[in-house]
Amino acid sequence: MITKDFKYIIKSLTIARLSNYLKLVLSYFVSVIFRKNLLRGLPFSLSLEPTSYCNLNCPHCPTGNGSLKRDQGSLSMEHFKKVIDENENNLMYLILYFQGEPFLNHDIHKMISYARSKNIYVLTSTNAHHINPEMAKALVESGLNKIIISLDGMTDESYSAYRINGHLEKVKASLENLLQARKTANSSIPFIEVQFLVLKTNEHEIEKVSNYCKELNVDKLSLKSAQIYDFENDTRFIPKNKKFSRYIYVDKKIQKARKSQNRCFKMWTSAAVTWDGILAPCCFDKDATFNMGNVFVSEFKHVWESEKYQVLRTQLLKKRSSIDMCNNCSE
Repeated sequence: MITKDFKYIIKSLTIARLSNYLKLVLSYFVSVIFRKNLLRGLPFSLSLEPTSYCNLNCPHCPTGNGSLKRDQGSLSMEHFKKVIDENENNLMYLILYFQGEPFLNHDIHKMISYARSKNIYVLTSTNAHHINPEMAKALVESGLNKIIISLDGMTDESYSAYRINGHLEKVKASLENLLQARKTANSSIPFIEVQFLVLKTNEHEIEKVSNYCKELNVDKLSLKSAQIYDFENDTRFIPKNKKFSRYIYVDKKIQKARKSQNRCFKMWTSAAVTWDGILAPCCFDKDATFNMGNVFVSEFKHVWESEKYQVLRTQLLKKRSSIDMCNNCSE
């Protein structure tokens, strides 16, 4: 079944973007088969960080729990345009978030509008504390393709257990504002997905959130497993239902449920850009420890194809487990 949001991704295709995508995919599979790094093309997907600040204090989020080591700040419109302009012929899919809460950047709707003017599919994700009726209207008018609303509990108790300093009623109000703005504009976008992070504190509410989303006629409900950073020592939020856990017990010790192979499609096809221009190879590199270069200072293509980046791709093909950011990855 082809979803409404997938149709918009297809609409973002051009001959140049399709050609670039095929080169990326081919070079990735050749690299995996022959265990030798080969890269052709520029990323078809990017995560851009509007801001690294957040209004919540979620215990397993580096921003929320205060463990983020890099500088904090917000992305400027000028720098945003530079990245988009340098990638408009290859970029099909823009993820407008990384760390932090995107809607704390007051230019968020302008950024969406600019990327959409280049016919790039745009997705953002939010804790939904800042979508008043005016912002909801601006988002619909911006042409935003998809928005993910984090709703991780159906009671104040279960919601605030993880979303510390959050308010459940604000999330519900933001969701309803967005649905109303879309209805008023007689628009099919943004595609609205409610994301329910399944935790030990809320796993008993799956049926309740499912019924709530059906009542509101939300486009999609996604039940997501949680990334736990210190999973060997902190099991407070790991759900009992194994279906929604990234971790399992083996000989009374907890470990990742899935073992990583010496390959990663994302390393050849996508990347993340921090608010201050650092190109990080993956969204799991929260601190941008693997700093490939600054795309606000240098040409994006130069950083993407740099020797430092190529060495990292080669290392991944040989021994992915030797790369720290890959050790808690679910991909």
